[in-house]
Amino acid sequence: MNNRTEQYIWITFGNETKNEPINYCKKNSNVMMGLGYHINPKTRELESNYYCSSNSVESDWVADKYAFNPLVAHKIKLTVGEDGYIVWVDGERQIVYPLPENYKGGYVGIGTGYTSTEIRNLRINLKKEEPNSCTYFTNCQNEGFEMPISSFYEKGKDVYKRIFNGSGSFISNIPIMFFEDKMETFELEFDLFFAESIEENAPASKEFEDPFRTYSFGPYPLQLFTEWKQYDDVYETILHKDSFEIKTKSPEWDQKERSLFISCPNVGGIRISSEAPKNADASYVGDTAIFEPEYSLAIDKADFNNELIGTDGTKVKIICKTGYWGLEIYNAQNQLIHTINKWNLSRSDDRFVTRQYSLELPLNSDEIIFGTGERYNHFNQHGLRMCFWNTDMCYQGYTSLDTHELWRSYKNVPVVNSNKGITYFFNTTCYGEGDFGYTDKTRTRISFDDSRVDFYVWTGTPVENMVKYTDLTGKPVLPPKWAFRYQAGGSNGFWGLGQNRGKEYPREITRTMIEKFSEMGTLPSVIYMEGGGADDKVCYDMCNEKDIKVMQWNCGDFWPEFMHKNYPDKDYKEMPMVKNIYNPDEVHYFGDFTHKDALSVLKKIHGERIRWGLRGGMVDFTELVPIDTKFDNGLMGNRMHNFWVWWYAKAYHDLYTEMTGGDYLCYMRGACAGSQKWNCTWTGDQMNSFDGLKQQIVGGLSLSASGFSIWGTDMGGLSEKPEDEVYIRAYQFCTFMPIMRTGGDATKLPWDYGEKVQEVFKKFYWLRENLLDMIYSYAIYSHKTGIPMTQAMALAFPECKEAAGNEEQYVFCDNILFASVFEKADTKNVYFPAGRWYSLFNDEVIEGEGYQKVAAPLDYSPAYLRDGAVIPVTLGASLKLMEDMLENRYKGILIAPPEIERSSQIYKDENTKLVMISKRITDQKFTVEITGENDFEVAVILAEAKEVSVNGQIIGKKADIISENEGYVVQDGRTYVKHSGTEIKVIQVVTQ
Repeated sequence: MNNRTEQYIWITFGNETKNEPINYCKKNSNVMMGLGYHINPKTRELESNYYCSSNSVESDWVADKYAFNPLVAHKIKLTVGEDGYIVWVDGERQIVYPLPENYKGGYVGIGTGYTSTEIRNLRINLKKEEPNSCTYFTNCQNEGFEMPISSFYEKGKDVYKRIFNGSGSFISNIPIMFFEDKMETFELEFDLFFAESIEENAPASKEFEDPFRTYSFGPYPLQLFTEWKQYDDVYETILHKDSFEIKTKSPEWDQKERSLFISCPNVGGIRISSEAPKNADASYVGDTAIFEPEYSLAIDKADFNNELIGTDGTKVKIICKTGYWGLEIYNAQNQLIHTINKWNLSRSDDRFVTRQYSLELPLNSDEIIFGTGERYNHFNQHGLRMCFWNTDMCYQGYTSLDTHELWRSYKNVPVVNSNKGITYFFNTTCYGEGDFGYTDKTRTRISFDDSRVDFYVWTGTPVENMVKYTDLTGKPVLPPKWAFRYQAGGSNGFWGLGQNRGKEYPREITRTMIEKFSEMGTLPSVIYMEGGGADDKVCYDMCNEKDIKVMQWNCGDFWPEFMHKNYPDKDYKEMPMVKNIYNPDEVHYFGDFTHKDALSVLKKIHGERIRWGLRGGMVDFTELVPIDTKFDNGLMGNRMHNFWVWWYAKAYHDLYTEMTGGDYLCYMRGACAGSQKWNCTWTGDQMNSFDGLKQQIVGGLSLSASGFSIWGTDMGGLSEKPEDEVYIRAYQFCTFMPIMRTGGDATKLPWDYGEKVQEVFKKFYWLRENLLDMIYSYAIYSHKTGIPMTQAMALAFPECKEAAGNEEQYVFCDNILFASVFEKADTKNVYFPAGRWYSLFNDEVIEGEGYQKVAAPLDYSPAYLRDGAVIPVTLGASLKLMEDMLENRYKGILIAPPEIERSSQIYKDENTKLVMISKRITDQKFTVEITGENDFEVAVILAEAKEVSVNGQIIGKKADIISENEGYVVQDGRTYVKHSGTEIKVIQVVTQ
């Protein structure tokens, strides 16, 4: 019936101090009692136990039995007075005991060793009085350690819920919460609930088709068989110039010394590592797979008081005493976030060599966990688990989370964000596992097969922490502006690979695409050729004539035949090919990009096509490196399996930078920490269905919360032709993501679908062109700051607790709230943060804050501009969004009326920036001021105006949409403004 055979709440009173052993006092004057249930292991009958001790520790426990139902909450009352102490359960008196002979009163405490136990409505002497301190007892007979209450209990409204903090959850490990004053007589009341005690409350188990730790394709990680151990006791501390060293020595037979270094890197936060911190100049990340900061802050030894404060205000309080060491982590507002101590930072040995470490942290019931790389199960990882091991996930045939756990990923990045306001980055590329409440709902457990303990901790908002993380690992790459326009093409099946159609088939596809897109007026910026055309100069010539870039499929293979042909005088073991760790003469068929000759090999492979006009493409199969490999930089497969993609991405970055001057776009299927510096990415292989689209959005959003910014998808999925409605929703979705590209084996050409698809295709093609300047501007901003172009609600609005786990909507380029529609529906329930939100598609204005149902016809998915936003746009003769710009193109701004003063930046290029300030003057009047030279000659205001002035001059109202003349027009709830000058400096609007 029960998962646990027993659980208890513990009450102690009569203690002279708060840290003396809770079941022993030299004067024999304290009382400890346990209240809870016990299941007879033989009969499986449910019983309850009251353990009461009023003598010395040598005396026997006094035990009473009482039928106690753990399925429901019970009202408990303890009265202590002249008649002894009495326990009441649900209003009935159950036990009465005399007080100890020498009882004189003392401190009163309550606590439990079991996670998820809840103490509700706690009262003492009929008043709500909260405990003010907490003492952790590793054993009832040992002296306790004073620690923060929040290290062990999640505090809600009238609820204390026991959570895990890594210090154990057994009966002998008890954190007792004490009241402030000593009391001789008192009355204690509370409601008791063992929330996670029985199987009926546990989720039903599933037989997943992708069982955990199994891999459908690619090499497996090394499986270690280890025994976890505590990190030992402190025997010495040393204050260095830039770190505080805690030296521990194991009390076991091996007597190994192990150190932890606490430092404050220049990128903010704190760093905890088992090796002394280094500077980036002294340790190249490419050779170590370890990210070092520019420097660590120097420590003023004269003022040191066991506290270190990072550049972002993150503070760590270091506590070292006999039998205990701990690190209390506070944010800049001096709020305690987490406690790391000797019990929740563990190590393990494999054949007497330290090979693993783990960190266990409390997990609050409403906590949102996100990041960790690219995930396909959910954006919020609370209650889920994963392996940090890049693999071909093979989910493109899977249909639903109902039967698939979806724990695998191409892109594993060990950066873990919490909406509590803290981010962890585990500075390793070795295999790891994350368990975020899957095994125990109250704890997070993260472990890595790495003997080196090394992780960074930042406090602050998730966006602030992304800036710090990318300061350390690298800012996202910036592709050229054409990369953000619509890209056409497809994969092998689309180009006829394996169908024996010859070279004419790809040529005909290329010719047809150019002709039909030209007829529609919607030429793409790129044609992606996988399996055909990319090796044919005729296809390049056709594309070059229309200024269309050609992209191709790439793989990391260095085939022996190719290497032998181009390097006939070299032995394979001298070439840039990955070697076998056990036999250096054996090579694997993929490139060692750490080798000095790797770039010359890529030039031989791709050089001629680049000269034809090749400008990048898909860089695929990044998950190939097995454990038994060694690279030219000295690293082995355990680190290089994930880190290989860093070198792989860098190699293609170096190739195209040298041969095109940076005029290229490469996007990779895999990723690791730091690879965002070199190349972009796409979400890999998904189904051509609504379920596939859901995987794409959570994959893109989780990746965006892991340091990456520029990503795209195979629009609509990989295999087979999607239904028209799936195509339409996928195309709308792609309009509001960084890279807008089609892909996959089936045709995504609009003329191969129905009339509705073609109609929507043209509208959203032109909408993307309308927004191109905004998108490119924010890509530059992201490249400079590390703030991603797509931000999930937990990232963009961490204060909106109600929407923190929402994975169906996000903020695009800081100003547009986009809500995906991945089902057959014509409405959508959208969360609107506080403020006003203006629809891009009609005159609707939404007042936040909260969820509202809005229209979502097949013509568009909901997209809203936040109030005060001023974004650059390019418009055609009608000055309307989503209409063609074949004849005229005007540079201008799209304005959402401000409620408060708002400042934003627009980058025309990396070195040219405009500052836009929108502010409200009165209820009916607002202004927009633009600082910096611009070429804006039109403006669209998402409101009806009755007076408009530009650069201080009132302009006239017109009857029709403006083409050449200065003036403004009000139509369909919007105001269209045309200025006859060369730029707009100030625009003032009086609304109706």
